[in-house]
Amino acid sequence: MSSVEINWKPSTIPSAKFSVLELRRPLLFFDLETTGIDVVTSRIVQIALLQVFEDGSSREWDSLVNPTVPIPPATTAVHGITDEMVKDAPTFQELTPLLAPIFLESDLGGYNSTRFDVPMLLEEFARVGYKINLDEHVLLDAHLIFTQKEPRTLTAAYRYYCQSELENAHSAMADTRAAAEVLVAQLQKYDDLPSDIRELLQQWATHFRLF
Repeated sequence: MSSVEINWKPSTIPSAKFSVLELRRPLLFFDLETTGIDVVTSRIVQIALLQVFEDGSSREWDSLVNPTVPIPPATTAVHGITDEMVKDAPTFQELTPLLAPIFLESDLGGYNSTRFDVPMLLEEFARVGYKINLDEHVLLDAHLIFTQKEPRTLTAAYRYYCQSELENAHSAMADTRAAAEVLVAQLQKYDDLPSDIRELLQQWATHFRLF
C-alpha cells in the first residue's frame, strides 16, 4: 500500500448513550479479529475503533488488515475473513504510525480485551519495533464486569443489557459497538458502579488486569 489513511466517520451510537460516562480523556473501544487465539503467534486481520470524547461525541473506523501469513480455514469459519479479502489491505506495520497516537491519547475499553485484545495489540506493536506503554491508561473490560454480574458471552451480554440481538457477531465493528453499548448499559443498570472511569477502575482493580 502506498498510502494508508484512517477515515473516521460518526459513530452510529447516539451521543446521549455516553452521557453516563465521566471521561478525563477520550475512551477508545476496540476489537480485533485475528488468525488465531495465541497472542504470540497470531496476527490481526481486522481492527475496529470507536472513540468516545469527553462531550459524548464519538467516531468510528474499521479496516481489514493483511496479516502477511495465511488465515487458517478454521479461523475463517469463525469470523468469515479470507486470504482473498485481506490481500490488498494495509499491514499492521503500515497502520502503526496512524494507530499508535490514537491509542496513546485514549483510555481503552472493550470486551475480554484485557485477556486478549490488549496483549495481542501490544504484541503486534512490538513485532514491528514499536514499544507502546499503556501503564498510565485506564483499561476497562465490559466482559469482566459482566462475568461478575451476569456471567455470559458478548452476544448474551448485549441481549441482556441492550434488550436487542447482536447482529454480525465476530465482526470487529459489530463487537466493538456492542462492547461500548454494554459498558454504558452496565453503568446505567448498577447504581454502585461509578461513572468516573478512574473510580470504576479502582473499584474493579482486582479484575482489570492484563496479566
